[in-house]
Amino acid sequence: MNETKKVSRRKYTAEFKAKVALEAMQENQTLPELCSKYQLSPNQVNQWKKRLRERSAEAFRADASGRGDKDRLIEQLYKTIGELTMDVEFLKKSCFHECRAALRDGLQGGEAEHTPSVRASRPVPRHVVRSTTSTSNACGAA
Repeated sequence: MNETKKVSRRKYTAEFKAKVALEAMQENQTLPELCSKYQLSPNQVNQWKKRLRERSAEAFRADASGRGDKDRLIEQLYKTIGELTMDVEFLKKSCFHECRAALRDGLQGGEAEHTPSVRASRPVPRHVVRSTTSTSNACGAA
């Protein structure tokens, strides 16, 4: 009986391919020496060498575009942080003035509907909802 042994193909990692292709491009050793060192065929080494030569520029393009995306994201985040900081400061000031007016009205005995004593020069941000029907105040004064 003739038994044939099934030989599976060897699989190489990308790091190994890059290492062999770089050594082939450096030409410190001849192609047959390199092939015997790694037990590869000359055609395989030449294919990896050609692929490295063709695709080497992609490594640098991807790096540059990745930095541009990061820079844009960082710029957008700083812009958002600045807007939110301004909104917080605006709300602090408006709450302070409303609370001060409510305390003043409470000390004078007036139970009239609260109207802010100082109008803001900056419009209320879109994402901040202010209730105009409520008579209670954020500070707890009636």
